[in-house]
Amino acid sequence: MAFLCLLSASTASAADLYVSTTGSDATGTTGSQSNPFRTILRASQAAITGTPTTIHVAPGTYSGSFLTTKSGTAAARIRYVSDTNPTTGARAKIVPPNATATTGIMWENRGAYVDIDGFEFDGTGTRMPNGLLNQGSYVTISNNDVHHIAARSDQACNGGGGSGINIVDSAFTTFMTGTVVTRNKVHDIGNNCRFIQNIYISTRATVTNNLSYNNPGGGGIHLWHDAHEVTIANNTIVNTQWGIIVGGGDYYKYSGPADYVNVSNNILVNNVYGVNLSGDVGSHNTYTNNLVYQNTYNFSSGASHSGTVIAPPRFVNASAGDFHLAAGSLAINAGSPTFAPSVDLDGNPRPVGGKYDIGAYEHGAAPPGQVLTFWERDSEAGSTAGYWYKQALVNGVVVWESDVTADGTGWQSHSVAINPGAASFDLRFRLISKAGVSNYPISFHVDDVSIGGLTVANAGFESSTDWTYAENNAAFTGAYDSSFHGGARSYKLSYPGATASAAGDASSVTQQVNVNKTLTFWEKDSVAGPTAGYWFKQALVDGVVVWESDVTADGTAWQSHTVNIAPASPSFELRFRLISKAGVSNYAVAYNVDDVAINGVTVTNADFETAAGWTYAENKTAFTGGYDTGVFHGGAESYKLTYPGATTSAAGDSSSISQTLQN
Repeated sequence: MAFLCLLSASTASAADLYVSTTGSDATGTTGSQSNPFRTILRASQAAITGTPTTIHVAPGTYSGSFLTTKSGTAAARIRYVSDTNPTTGARAKIVPPNATATTGIMWENRGAYVDIDGFEFDGTGTRMPNGLLNQGSYVTISNNDVHHIAARSDQACNGGGGSGINIVDSAFTTFMTGTVVTRNKVHDIGNNCRFIQNIYISTRATVTNNLSYNNPGGGGIHLWHDAHEVTIANNTIVNTQWGIIVGGGDYYKYSGPADYVNVSNNILVNNVYGVNLSGDVGSHNTYTNNLVYQNTYNFSSGASHSGTVIAPPRFVNASAGDFHLAAGSLAINAGSPTFAPSVDLDGNPRPVGGKYDIGAYEHGAAPPGQVLTFWERDSEAGSTAGYWYKQALVNGVVVWESDVTADGTGWQSHSVAINPGAASFDLRFRLISKAGVSNYPISFHVDDVSIGGLTVANAGFESSTDWTYAENNAAFTGAYDSSFHGGARSYKLSYPGATASAAGDASSVTQQVNVNKTLTFWEKDSVAGPTAGYWFKQALVDGVVVWESDVTADGTAWQSHTVNIAPASPSFELRFRLISKAGVSNYAVAYNVDDVAINGVTVTNADFETAAGWTYAENKTAFTGGYDTGVFHGGAESYKLTYPGATTSAAGDSSSISQTLQN
């Protein structure tokens, strides 16, 4: 790119560095998306203190046993972020360098003002005793999955200890503060050793929304050494030797005791002690609104607790690792607002209905935000940055952005978490000038758009429908283009080099996306006559009728129906019902259902070809329900609800089939 004429000054922006298993740490590697580093350590060394920096780590397996020391600042943090494969869910995985190491740490951080977000720490089959250890102030550790650390049968058990996540003052730091450990899953840690903990806190910290389970010898959350001024709120801790240990001793910088510790809204299940006080414990600690079950408190003289719930937690499916609260749990609405975080482990807002739950998950919260995935490329291979940017926007808010110089000219895939928060939203891809420039022709292609659980019309840009083009400068062009990632076309936004741009010049392609899910099914009934007002066919979501028809309304042939539904919980009940609304005699009726589908949701046995998934119910024994091999829309069976003509019905008589689905 030559002969650039600057019309306005460009401004400094945040830096993005990239790490990939196919990258290189050799001299000349820039850490750009097209020229990534090979290791997290090398990317850390390239970060510039004072410049907000995000280090993107691609999915793949990375050898651990490294130390990061680069610090950010309060206004310019350093963020280590694991990307996620949108198809498999795989993320960047940190593992020990070998299976024989019996000491060491997979990742040790001593930098301040740092975020470590979204990584997997996998110690399966190895004996390295520590996953992630932090010794920097103002560090947030979030959304990580830490598991099978120090869990081998021949694991050493000694005072050297071990942990999944360890936050500790030491000789390398001043007295630490500002650490946040939130929304992590830490599980299957240790092998019956009391020195190995899931989450170990030895300084000031906030510990919220973590799921900690399966440690036969250690603690779910263990406070020791310099621990004080610690908030432990809305964690779920199951199957550990001790749930939460509050204590101090063996000090590094603080003279004790463990004081001003607040333990609130935690679920503690199947531990020897739910909360255990040990060593030096102060008099200003609080223990409020915790659910304890199959354990108890082990308190020293003078300590007390309040708002305690002693009852089974009623998890959705603990054996399958689902620790969300099921309907009827006494943890629902039993929490305190005092120390509760504003979101839960899934990132959903707290509270629901004005009352806080106990545990890491808020019951009835809106489902997690969707993931927007798309492919894009641009025409710029040069290095003149700061002028043209590619963007994705949701309801006018930029959710993804890249300078056209950042990533070469090849097709790139991006996955972005979005949370539209409305029944429909505006999805927009935009090419925008941020600083005026002349003689800078540019084009931006988009293809193969998807949003998990939602329908994007013409997502591959294969037809000239559904997307709307807009511009604020007539020099732009927008058109379907024969360059493509998949299929035969993409969408291309262009600006010519012959026309100078001004900051804010932009063109875009947009469509409205419906957030509601779509229920589709086929049905038929046996009634051809005109006697209406008695028997009705229905579809219900969580007990609310979302579709209904009198059996006389539509003949006896198979009919297809499509209904928008908006289930608000992590799981919901789908039901098909045959119901009498007025008593009648000598009115035989049958209602068949087949080929059920909901976008983004797995319906077990959706075509009724096997006797699985669905539950039959009736409130009168005259009804029958069963799989029908003689009548079907697709395959070889449907499901049939029947009432005989020989038995008089009363208003409210009904039979149904249902199943509970994961939203």
